[in-house]
Amino acid sequence: MEKTYYYRRLEHINLLEILEDKDINQALAYMVDFKEYKKLKVIPHHNCIEVSNDYITIVVILLVGFVSKEYKTLEIRNNVHLIDFDNICKTIFEFRKFKNKIKHIDPSSLFYMVLSRSKSNKIANLKYLSHLKRSSYKQEYF
Repeated sequence: MEKTYYYRRLEHINLLEILEDKDINQALAYMVDFKEYKKLKVIPHHNCIEVSNDYITIVVILLVGFVSKEYKTLEIRNNVHLIDFDNICKTIFEFRKFKNKIKHIDPSSLFYMVLSRSKSNKIANLKYLSHLKRSSYKQEYF
């Protein structure tokens, strides 16, 4: 069975798949609201990706059309957080009225948040790799 993709851009497809991982979406929720959230659903929209449950809605902005389409239906929810990962929203005219509402999340910050919070063995192995020092791999060539 062939997998169908919701987005045309590869980076948006990758981001959607990454956010579907529970360790990652729960870490993201903690980063934006400083509370623990479980059972988060990831819903692709044309111009954004929604990560939500009954208590929080995180909107990852992907494209400019978000302002005129998805925002109107998502803004009425409680505890809505607008985020971007590439800081482009600050430079786009259509987002001028949201500039104080959009939180920029650095992807490496999310990476380290996932490392620090996860209980997964695979993630624990990444923690171990992050502590290795290059000097431990020194080889003598002569």
